[in-house]
Amino acid sequence: MRLLNWLIDRAATEASDVPPAPVFQDRKQVMPPDPVTPDEPEMETPDEDGRIALEEVFTLIDYIDGKGRHSRRRITLRAIVVGPNGPVLHAICHEKKAFRAFRCDRIDCFINHDDGEIIETSTFFRDILLVDLEALAPVETADYLAPREPGPTPVSSAVIAAREMREMLRAPLSLLVLAATADNDFHPEELDVICRWVEDEVDHLVTGTGVGLDELDAMTVLIRKMHPTRKSLPTHLANVRRMDSVRFKRLAEALRDVIIADGALHFGEAEFYTEVGQLQTHNVRTLVEQAEQKRFH
Repeated sequence: MRLLNWLIDRAATEASDVPPAPVFQDRKQVMPPDPVTPDEPEMETPDEDGRIALEEVFTLIDYIDGKGRHSRRRITLRAIVVGPNGPVLHAICHEKKAFRAFRCDRIDCFINHDDGEIIETSTFFRDILLVDLEALAPVETADYLAPREPGPTPVSSAVIAAREMREMLRAPLSLLVLAATADNDFHPEELDVICRWVEDEVDHLVTGTGVGLDELDAMTVLIRKMHPTRKSLPTHLANVRRMDSVRFKRLAEALRDVIIADGALHFGEAEFYTEVGQLQTHNVRTLVEQAEQKRFH
């Protein structure tokens, strides 16, 4: 299967090349958050092991180690764990090509890999991942977090709605993002195709519920930060395989449009539908294993 081989070959691993560091903006004065909206967000909570699984988001951090040495790391998030000195971020460090643990109180800031925007640590976790670091930090170590008024964490209703949409569409959305980022570049045309698919899919799945401009803006931010990896590909493919034929056809059309959006790669339409269609008639994990074996022979 050319399509499956193509996806697997380009899915990221710990040793894969990652996007280069962007041109960084100067750090700006962080403005206080907007007034709390009536919506009270449901923040992520640790499991019985004190762990919160995170989205596979690719980003950059400025980090200060225990000896005061500063470094800039390109990372892919995996989890946040409650530690004795405060929350600890588990991630793939692309500089070291290995898993690493980063104390959150030593992360100076996050940096958007697209445009170099500086995002404060607590703001990044709160707005992008719905993780409240203050709630995870021991009282005596919480002073590194930006102070804020008591009450609900100020996350906009648009961000909450966008996260709900992403959860509902996770498997097919991950395939679309993987197809778009296979050349290590997320073109605006590809993002536009995916956003139009999101609008259409939500409208079909939740009758009478349209995607507003604020929700779409928030969804666009989340989509650009997604970083599906080869490890998660079999699960996403298996979930896609269980979709009904109407949803599957919409996804196939969106995949075709994403692949041809930047003009860099063309699949014959008939061949494309044939190969995508095999996902509904074959064991997905077997197909992935066969494609993996073919790559190394």
